[in-house]
Amino acid sequence: MLTCQAADRFADGHVELEALWSPRDVDRLRERLCAAATAERRFRLLEASLHAHLLRPLQRRRALDVALGHLAESSASVADVADGVGLSHRRFIEVFSAEVGMTPKLFLRVQRFQRAFAWAGRESAPQWAQLAARCGYFDQSHLIRDFIEFAGITPAEYARQRSARVKQGHVAVAEPGSRISNTRPSVGTNVDPGGNDGAQASQRSKS
Repeated sequence: MLTCQAADRFADGHVELEALWSPRDVDRLRERLCAAATAERRFRLLEASLHAHLLRPLQRRRALDVALGHLAESSASVADVADGVGLSHRRFIEVFSAEVGMTPKLFLRVQRFQRAFAWAGRESAPQWAQLAARCGYFDQSHLIRDFIEFAGITPAEYARQRSARVKQGHVAVAEPGSRISNTRPSVGTNVDPGGNDGAQASQRSKS
């Protein structure tokens, strides 16, 4: 761990490195990164520095390793996994969030979206309804909502921008004037594949 704080304390936010390390160590790392000739070298320096600052080895509870393996399966449910590792539903969510940085429910959503994103990348003209069913979504609208939540664009927008040069696992940022704004709709907003807002928003479920 880089800090004694639980991982979920830092989820979806930015933390200044000076808040975790001494100013001297931060300055030293900054100088080494600036002097590095390539991006690959900078990433290696950063990784080595992160490992050097671990407060304790990267050791997870055995129950969490088992849970992560089960949650990676599309058919798994949070309740079943919690029961399988011998924890109450509430305690399992607390332990999982503290170690992973997100709730089990959100982890499942991210896993499902990553499967859909990978399938879409392998098809020249994705059939979104079929892809949604294959990846465990209730319907195409369900897939669209998660796509907007995690990628910031609709599936159709992604298909149009797929030729742009981006890193693996990333999506192109919407062009100025695109129908996709820089503010993401809530998870419950109904949006069609072309990017038209259905104006029916529901509150984000918690979990």
